[in-house]
Amino acid sequence: MRKVSLASEVGNYVEFSGEFKIRNEKALKRIMSGLIKLLFPDGRFDDSELKQVADLALEYRQRVRDWLHKLSPGEYPLERLSVKVRG
Repeated sequence: MRKVSLASEVGNYVEFSGEFKIRNEKALKRIMSGLIKLLFPDGRFDDSELKQVADLALEYRQRVRDWLHKLSPGEYPLERLSVKVRG
């Protein structure tokens, strides 16, 4: 499972808000891919489970964004990221 990436599949189910940069999109897709592989090793999940995974991954990425803003506010403006799971 380590070599299998679900990032492209996750991209089919998730819409990103306008604040997302390419770096944030890639990071969120990778986090979601890893969480899905850990939580659903058989690869089967429904929309409500995907929404929970997306919320958790978004919280993780938001913490990284907030920390980057604290370290370098000029380079990383404070942004609120949000995603919408297509159902």
